[in-house]
Amino acid sequence: MKHILVGMVVMVLAGCGGAVNTMKTAEVSENENQLISALSEETFVYGIEHENLEKPYLNIWIEEYVYGEKQEEHLMMHSTERTEGTGSGPEDGRLYLSIQGQAGDNNRKSITIIHMDNGGYTTSEFDAEFGKEVDMERMSRTYSTELGESVDFSDEAEVVIGVMQYTDNASTVRGVVPEALNGGNVRAEALFEENPVSYLIKAQFSSEPRT
Repeated sequence: MKHILVGMVVMVLAGCGGAVNTMKTAEVSENENQLISALSEETFVYGIEHENLEKPYLNIWIEEYVYGEKQEEHLMMHSTERTEGTGSGPEDGRLYLSIQGQAGDNNRKSITIIHMDNGGYTTSEFDAEFGKEVDMERMSRTYSTELGESVDFSDEAEVVIGVMQYTDNASTVRGVVPEALNGGNVRAEALFEENPVSYLIKAQFSSEPRT
């Protein structure tokens, strides 16, 4: 299923089209949305402009919080390098982070990152056990992503580009978007302190790859 997702996304998007590094939530075409809906449980889609080659690495990772306490290990890491030969401009970069449930197991998810750049692509895949501390069958989930053009990626800032939450009641948390966490006035530890398990998707343009 993962390889089918990668191949079909690449085929569908083959025709899509001062130095800055930015990322924002991307608009999704009808064909693209149909493909995503058919092959994944949830997908975050971003447009990337990566022109400042003094920060050639794009790092994407997921942090886990249990009742507001950040866990020591990140859930996954995806790091790619951009060079002079890989093109430039916002139309050249596109990133997909897809979450797909595994049949018969509500706790286990497959996460796939597809990073398209100037006609080529790189992928990272990870099989995760979400919410291992809690009964996921009783959880209500919230996925959110709302990344505008004003997010500051300079100085190797670690930017929240998406949120995944699982709550232990029927009313899901509303209005939790990356802007609230990136603005400096909301801390994940306080925001998630009543949630059994929550995840932040983070991105960074840097001079070195993260591991």
